[in-house]
Amino acid sequence: MMKKTKQEFYFYTTVAHELWHAYQYERASNPKSKLDYMYLENFNDYITPNDDFEGYQSQLLESEARAFAQQIKDRLHSYR
Repeated sequence: MMKKTKQEFYFYTTVAHELWHAYQYERASNPKSKLDYMYLENFNDYITPNDDFEGYQSQLLESEARAFAQQIKDRLHSYR
């Protein structure tokens, strides 16, 4: 397999991050579980990075999306 560039890793991890947000949004759109309601609440009270960067980073939606993107990045690194 070809070696991936930093730009490719950035692209793949950004796509993974945003796909996780789509998953969270779908769950929040038809909440059934406690987690679904947590997503819904976080979407309703979303903190932007301009308002409070630490709050933005620590909110559930963003911390999960970053963790998922990191998992994808780690897998891609294992294929190098």
